[in-house]
Amino acid sequence: MYNYLRRAEAAFSSHAAAREATLAFITGGSQSSKRYASALFHWECFLGQSWHGFKTLEKSLGVVIYKKGEGAVEERLNHLYNQMKHVESRIENGQLPTGGNVPVWLSNSGLQSVDAEMTFAETAEILKDVAKWADILQHPKSAPEKLVDA
Repeated sequence: MYNYLRRAEAAFSSHAAAREATLAFITGGSQSSKRYASALFHWECFLGQSWHGFKTLEKSLGVVIYKKGEGAVEERLNHLYNQMKHVESRIENGQLPTGGNVPVWLSNSGLQSVDAEMTFAETAEILKDVAKWADILQHPKSAPEKLVDA
């Protein structure tokens, strides 16, 4: 439970920092590469912390996060996270866009890669899911019955 709650807290912190850095990039006058890199870094942290939290639930409690192929936002979270994590092999295999140098980038609507995307609104959905599980797990006495209903 502690490991999940730790990841949940980090996902929320990273999301807040990512939003702030993205707004600074958009509204900062010139769209500098430094501001872009900062925003992207915080979004990468959000993806990683959210995914690791979900994997903790999956491994420790047997929770099914998503069913492969159904296109759930959690599945796309996994795709984006894996693309970030395996950037070196993606470069070697030519799996970045022409002239691109990052596996996940910002678009007008959210986060994107060559084969997955997540809107900014969907990042909020991820946080709602993270919060739902955190709420269940922070009450150890009632968690077992709430897990059955989740």
